[in-house]
Amino acid sequence: MKRMIEMLGVLVASVVCASAGTVSTVSSHATPELVSEINTALANPVMNSLELTNALNATTLTMMGGETNGSTIKLGADNGDDAGDRASIGIDTSDNIVFSTDADSKGTYATKMTLGKTGILTLKGGATVDNTTSAAEVKITEDTVDVVGSLQDDDVQVVVGNHTTTRLALDVGACTNGQVVSFASWFTAAPKVFVEYNVAETTATTAYAASVTTNGFTAVGQATKGLNWFAIGTR
Repeated sequence: MKRMIEMLGVLVASVVCASAGTVSTVSSHATPELVSEINTALANPVMNSLELTNALNATTLTMMGGETNGSTIKLGADNGDDAGDRASIGIDTSDNIVFSTDADSKGTYATKMTLGKTGILTLKGGATVDNTTSAAEVKITEDTVDVVGSLQDDDVQVVVGNHTTTRLALDVGACTNGQVVSFASWFTAAPKVFVEYNVAETTATTAYAASVTTNGFTAVGQATKGLNWFAIGTR
């Protein structure tokens, strides 16, 4: 057994345990005489530090659950004596990474967020965030999505509906009178386009979109006024 420990090579693993004012250290760098020395030190320590160091190669900490079992790391703060002080990160038997806390009930862990093995994020209430289909598209699946703030970029495209047969998209931006506006390649048919002045306008000049196609439109309005536009249509 001693020879097996010596063959572990240059891996240095130190465990510092603090209890009743005493500190003890076990290190494979010093080649412990018996495996039991390490097992005893790790059995139920009150640790303030756990360090794994390898001077030559990258260091990996591996936790592997047995057949039909997951693996979990539990974290705690503030002595863990109140609801919400504890959290856990684990992998379940379906290969999902699960984030849990005991915020709802002290000592009882409840799932707050799950990261599926394909990269789809599922939130506590069931909404999903999916960026796995296209790097240029994020799908949020939920009955209602509230955006706090505003979409201010001139090149914003958002899928706002997902019916079994029809998908809707919107495009927004700013323009001026006579400008030919180009859409991104989101619409499969000419969308509905709404145009308004970006400041209060009291003249009889109406702002609107002319020559609307799947590719864009021509803005019409008072020459000296800036315009905002909004388009919605099938995707």
